[in-house]
Parts: sequence; structure tokens; C-alpha cells
Amino acid sequence: MNAKDRAKEQREAKDRFLVSLKVDPNVSLACDKAEISRDTAYRWRGSDEAFSKAWDTAIERTRDVARSSIYARGILGWEEPMVSMGQLVYEYEPVMDDEGKQKYDHKGKPLMQRGKQVMVPKWSDSLAMAYAKANLPEYKEKPQVNIHAELADLAEQAKQSLLADLASALTDENKEQANQG
Repeated sequence: MNAKDRAKEQREAKDRFLVSLKVDPNVSLACDKAEISRDTAYRWRGSDEAFSKAWDTAIERTRDVARSSIYARGILGWEEPMVSMGQLVYEYEPVMDDEGKQKYDHKGKPLMQRGKQVMVPKWSDSLAMAYAKANLPEYKEKPQVNIHAELADLAEQAKQSLLADLASALTDENKEQANQG
């Protein structure tokens, strides 16, 4: 295989790798799709600036997809079919005749026909909170300050400083007494 063919094959492998990485940020899977080793992928990342930037862009795209999914499930929600006693629930509508009057069965009971399936809105509270903590300042995690631990540390530092000063003063006093004696 000549150099031109190898370069073309390498470009195609890089493209397959990046296409896969845009869909799933798993490097091993992308390597499998591109039929290359992880070492090769990381070597290209280190030596090819355009490939490295495209890799970062692909990873950021998957992060965007994750953010979008968190937003969709946590904030917008989704609908699920309503189930009661193990059965799907439907709306029921009266059966009408050609004149628009409700029809009845032979016992005088109104005839009904099954209409639309009843859907129930759902949301993920944990995803909504994750979204809020990441994007809304009032929900961001506040650092917890343990005032007792900080005060204990300050007291210990002050104690050590006082003991050092006292030891120094005693040493100076002992030297003075030795010089006088």
C-alpha cells in the first residue's frame, strides 16, 4: 500500500472514529467502529491538532445531548399511558346516530365507544433538581462551612504560637540568668 492510500485509509478511520464519538462518547467503541486501537486514537489526538479539536467537539456534542435529555425529562416531562388495575385506561364517548342523538342498547343503557387512550404527564424530580443546580444560581450547592472545625484549628494555632513564644521567652530568661550567674 502506498503512502497516498495509507493517508486516505487513515482519514477514513479518523472520520469513522469521530462519527461514532459524536453518537456515544465511549472511546473504546469509537475505536472498534474505526477499526483502530485506543493507542492509535490517542496518538492521533496528540499529534493532529485538527483531529484533537474534532474529538473535543464530538465529546462536547454528547454532553449537549445529555444536557438536553436532562432538561427534557426533568423540566418538560413526558407522557405515559394511564394504567388502572393492570389495564390501560381509555376515554369513552357516546355512540351517536345519523341525527346526532345518542344511541342506547336494548336495555336502555347508553352505547359508548372507546376513544383516546388516557395519558399521564410525568417528570423526573431528580433530573429537574440536577438541571436547577447546574443552571440556576439560587439552586447551586452552597459550600458548607464547619465553624467548629475552623475555630478548633484557629485555637490550636494560637496555642502553638503561645507555647512557642513562651518557650522562647524561657530560653531567653535562662540565658540571662546564666550570664548573670
